[in-house]
Amino acid sequence: MSSSVTSSLQQKGDASVAILMCTYNGARFLEEQLNSFAEQTHTNWRLWVSDDGSTDETLHILEKTAATWGPNKLTILQGPRKGYVANFLSLICSTDIAADYVALSDQDDVWLPEKIAVAVHWLKSQSTDKPALYCSRTTFVDDMGVAIGQSPLFSRKPGFGNALVESLAGGNTMVMNVPARQIIMKVGVDVRVPSHDWWIYIAITACGGHVFYDPQSHILYRQHGHNIIGSNRSLTSMMRRLTAMLAGEHRPRATQHIAALEKLKPLIPDEQRSKLELFCRSRDATFVQRVVGFIRLRPYRQTLIGTLALCLSILLRRL
Repeated sequence: MSSSVTSSLQQKGDASVAILMCTYNGARFLEEQLNSFAEQTHTNWRLWVSDDGSTDETLHILEKTAATWGPNKLTILQGPRKGYVANFLSLICSTDIAADYVALSDQDDVWLPEKIAVAVHWLKSQSTDKPALYCSRTTFVDDMGVAIGQSPLFSRKPGFGNALVESLAGGNTMVMNVPARQIIMKVGVDVRVPSHDWWIYIAITACGGHVFYDPQSHILYRQHGHNIIGSNRSLTSMMRRLTAMLAGEHRPRATQHIAALEKLKPLIPDEQRSKLELFCRSRDATFVQRVVGFIRLRPYRQTLIGTLALCLSILLRRL
């Protein structure tokens, strides 16, 4: 990043950012991530941590860091202990947390110094009364922090037609404004969805929000044996995902999303509502009606092979 851009971003450092981190037995890499927060060029942030019952040194590290950072910089909460999705949603939906923007964080990554500043820079360019979500590409690193690749570079524009059939970016890259957060809060913590990041993407695009996918990576995404969701970039993992789609594993996920979106119907604009209704009708229609319906809807995935698999799953009634 050039010095002129960095300087511009630092000048926009007045917005408040709540970093929302979920932890569970993350002591091994936690300090490195906490240190990366302390090195952010955007300094007006506060960290909220929801711990889901750690039995290692996680809480000790958090308490020690809180004492070092001083008052009102790090708050530790008890998680709901219902899994990582419920834990993240509990933080996003907490009425005790107030900020101009909220950023989601995993416990074992490393943020590059400009990570928050870049997201805030884009979010500030958006209307304050419209939902806006920033997300980005990531750099994969191994246990030792050595770069081993990057997440796919997506070129198709984010939107509801994509969100219906695919999760765009990791939650650990996401930063959202208040209107976007209010959408998630409206549905609440107990919603049943496959993942919090896909739910955020589909809910915000359903309500007409603007999503920006940054092709530049500002986060080191740790890959190790304890990841809940890893990079999935190997040929084997990609084939496994495509096989799962053709086997119909995406169908119950789509059903969960449709049910969750019911609570947002008053907020969904006519264009997105028509797409959602067509999506629902076409899933269970006859073969010809299904094909015609999805041709009209034109859902899309970010990669060619993903789109081809999507077409097959539609033909086979697996979506």
